[in-house]
Amino acid sequence: MVDAGNQVVQIFDPDGQLLMFFGERGSKEGTLSIPADIAITRENLEYFRTFADPSFEAEQLILVTNQSGPRKISIYGFGHRKEIAGT
Repeated sequence: MVDAGNQVVQIFDPDGQLLMFFGERGSKEGTLSIPADIAITRENLEYFRTFADPSFEAEQLILVTNQSGPRKISIYGFGHRKEIAGT
């Protein structure tokens, strides 16, 4: 669920338990600007992995549409850090 008033995204499980929330208002990268909707997908992960930190393995993408600001769609990766051999 998006909360445009507080500029955050909240993700709940089927039982209504809060799993995570994120966001903040602003104009820098990673911030939201009056969020309107959210979609969670596992499609096209290989394409978006090229933009992520090499040590991060994206498992899902969270796409958030914004009603104003320069970034109308914000894309977040949800996943885990990769195991690095020898560490």
